[in-house]
Amino acid sequence: MLVEAEELGVIEGFKDVIPGHSVSHLQFADDIILFLRADEDVVRNTKYILCCFEIFSGLSINFRKSFLVGFDTEEEFVFRMDVVCKCKFGDLPFNYLGIPLGADPRKISSWDGIVKRVERKLTGWKSRSLSWADRVVLINAVLSSLPIYFMSIFQVPIAVIKKIDKI
Repeated sequence: MLVEAEELGVIEGFKDVIPGHSVSHLQFADDIILFLRADEDVVRNTKYILCCFEIFSGLSINFRKSFLVGFDTEEEFVFRMDVVCKCKFGDLPFNYLGIPLGADPRKISSWDGIVKRVERKLTGWKSRSLSWADRVVLINAVLSSLPIYFMSIFQVPIAVIKKIDKI
């Protein structure tokens, strides 16, 4: 529905991100991120399209869990559109599929979430009586997968790798 609406000019995404193409949304499973021009009609039309999707599919969109982030736009406009969409006002950085969008991956603080997840996992394992071999298996199977997704998108600073190794 969003592709059709963009072709009809009802909504407008970011143009020429990829030369000759426009990007209005990215979807993964039941998550979606919308990239729209900051225009009241575009936002209202998108809301109508999402409401139509609810009616036709029988699924519900939880607008209270959704949020609106403005890029290079007036804050007052974003607040007005929050009221239209009945969602929250968001700010950078925000998480989408576990990746903090808008964060600088070169900053060590951007990796704090990954480091904390590793610490949380290890804390639970320390109290268990696991053999050395069991611990190696857990580290290789579980702990190594936590940062892999993040590292597949961003280059990890050496200081973060040292911090994780130390833990």
